[in-house]
Amino acid sequence: MVPLRNWLLRLVTRQHSVPLAIVGLTVLAVNMPTLLHVVTTNPVQLYADLQSGASHQALPGYPLIDPNAGYITLSMGHLAATDWLHGHVPWWNPYEGLGSPLAGEMQSAAFFPPVLLLQDALGFVVFHILLELVAGYATYFLLRRLGLGRAASTAGGVAFGLCGTLAWFEHAAANPVAFLPLALLGVERAREASLASRRHGWRLLAVALGLSIVAGFPEVTYLDGLLVALWAAVRLFSLPERRRAMAAKIAQGAIVGALLGAPALVAFVDYLPHANVGSHSGAFANVSLPIQSLAQTILPYGFGPIFGLPSQGTSSLLTIMWSNIGGYLDATLVVCALMGLLGARCRGLRIALGLWVLAAMSKTFGVATVSHLLNHLPAFHSIAFYRYSQASWELAVIVLAAFGIDDMARRALRPVVMVGAGVVSLGVIAWAGAQAWPVVASARGYPHGHAFTVGSVALAATGVVAVVTGGLLSYAARVPRGRRIGRLMVAGAVALEAAVLFAAPSLSAPRPAPTDMAVVHFLQRHLGLSRFATLGPIQPNFGSFFGLAEINVNDLPVPKEFTSYIQRSLDDNTDPLIFTGTTESNPAGPSPAQELTDHLAAYEAAGVKFVVTPATGTDVTGSPWPPPGLTPAPRRVYADSVADVWRLPSPTAFFSTTGTPCGIRPEGFAAVTVTCSGPAVLHRLELPMPGWTAQDGASNAPIHIRSTGPFQSVAVGSGKTRVVFSFTPPYGDAALVAALVGMAYILGTFAFRRRPRGRHRRRSSPSPSPSPSPSGYPSG
Repeated sequence: MVPLRNWLLRLVTRQHSVPLAIVGLTVLAVNMPTLLHVVTTNPVQLYADLQSGASHQALPGYPLIDPNAGYITLSMGHLAATDWLHGHVPWWNPYEGLGSPLAGEMQSAAFFPPVLLLQDALGFVVFHILLELVAGYATYFLLRRLGLGRAASTAGGVAFGLCGTLAWFEHAAANPVAFLPLALLGVERAREASLASRRHGWRLLAVALGLSIVAGFPEVTYLDGLLVALWAAVRLFSLPERRRAMAAKIAQGAIVGALLGAPALVAFVDYLPHANVGSHSGAFANVSLPIQSLAQTILPYGFGPIFGLPSQGTSSLLTIMWSNIGGYLDATLVVCALMGLLGARCRGLRIALGLWVLAAMSKTFGVATVSHLLNHLPAFHSIAFYRYSQASWELAVIVLAAFGIDDMARRALRPVVMVGAGVVSLGVIAWAGAQAWPVVASARGYPHGHAFTVGSVALAATGVVAVVTGGLLSYAARVPRGRRIGRLMVAGAVALEAAVLFAAPSLSAPRPAPTDMAVVHFLQRHLGLSRFATLGPIQPNFGSFFGLAEINVNDLPVPKEFTSYIQRSLDDNTDPLIFTGTTESNPAGPSPAQELTDHLAAYEAAGVKFVVTPATGTDVTGSPWPPPGLTPAPRRVYADSVADVWRLPSPTAFFSTTGTPCGIRPEGFAAVTVTCSGPAVLHRLELPMPGWTAQDGASNAPIHIRSTGPFQSVAVGSGKTRVVFSFTPPYGDAALVAALVGMAYILGTFAFRRRPRGRHRRRSSPSPSPSPSPSGYPSG
């Protein structure tokens, strides 16, 4: 027991043990309701339209802003993980539409190692807890590297680990966020290595950039990369004598990071020319958020829970606000950041962060001059900056806030500055409450909506008062232990508000409820290589999650050829990017059920064997399916309390031939053996795209693939031929090699360290031990 007690004592007394424990335990505490299954954020229950029992929740609304957490992150990520676990590189998804690139779609995060966790609802929760821990720990160590104390660094770590973006996003846009502070920490390590004339110092930057690339959301990666570049430039110009060395390390980290991310980058770039990217083709140049969203940024729940308060007159405003906002700022962070802007240490960095926040918020909320200037940057016309830049300026505010907390602890701020920052912050809170009040007043169906505004104002104001009070205590020399009490009070207020705001959406999370898996199991037994269409249950892209080929899609990007086919042959009254069986482009036009009936032959030609409808027998508009008098009539082959399954009369087989008669023996989606009496053409109901190859299974000789509309075909000779199809994007193999080279290069720098010259080392006199860095631990 004595060795164990000594080990625990050493662990507790180490300078990082307690802060890291606080960050980790806080992250775990706010996630405990979902970990213990008290409530659920299981996307299958929330979004697959398969819930078979009633669910209950404390507050109205949803626990997440974006349902793509289920449609894409879980569904595509689970498929990518399944491919890896079966020894396949996840280049292609045969279960979406007519087939689609999986890695090239990016949001699947196919090359992101944590994607292996996406096996079920618990794995989904653990996946995001891991991101929150990385974000929190990386921020803590970044702030320590900047020379800040443990209280300020711990508060900053908790604040970013539980930041607004990670609180509201659990789709792919959240994935790269965790690696922004890690990349900035990599820049600081490169700077310190340059100052000490050490080799390397670039490896952490390379790993962070590589993970950010493969995390699956290029918009966030790009915008975060701009902040990393700004940070690196500021820190570079603070080293006039070692500038070249630091620049070389930054460049080396960026190059190796690009090598690590090469498979995802190559797959994405190869896919783009053949992809429908919707509004990302240049429609975002001047899009901004309404002024009420600025108030929402300060009072995140002042407008009620997420999508919780439908209202009269302003219903579209609430929908716009919740659908487009990308995070929030804690009030305690705002007041601390105002103080942090005025400090003297790292002055250039503080100014740069302040300018970043000012520029980003100006573009987000529609300041035309700033928006016009920023639109000259590459790709800014095609990026939803207003939504996906928020994590970067949240971190900038958190760093400034940590500087402010540390300045208060060091008594580097005068009381008038603290009080002034508090007054300004309280004024901003009052303005935000005034903006929220009339919107909430129009809420229907929830008579106590004002309670959210009042509660939000009270929480924010209490936090600001606590911060200012703690700052004044730390400055008051006559108060016993006032400095320690004050800084702990400030740091505690920041951490507590972050935890409360992060945990609030769990009150809108439902209790676990039964999910109708019987219909899924029926399709898994009977669908084979065919496809199914839906008018509700098993929303896309949950077919990819369950291993069922689903003609419907809800994705971005989607192959151009398929979106054209949707509009031309399947449904001309839908957005082809949201072809879900539940949406209409024109509410006055045909309903989804009517469109399905009108184009039933095309569905059969695409290999659709089953149609899944709600148990009510109608689509979302109330139109019945199948309609009375439809001939030849579909046959109902399955029914329960959630869904009916109808078999279509004449679905086309996935593999078929024309020409001389042939026997066909499929071996899954990717291989088939045909035995023909003469030359024939083999048809395969899969989307053609550069990267597809076919070869004779016996001789490995390549076979030319032809496009027949949106499908593939190959010529085969007489006799028995086994044809094997495979997809690898152009240069995909080279990209894999590049990633392996990058990993080997990093590992090599650890394995092959520089050895001293000569056969024997000279014995030298003892040298004084290095002084600790400002952060309190060696800078190596």
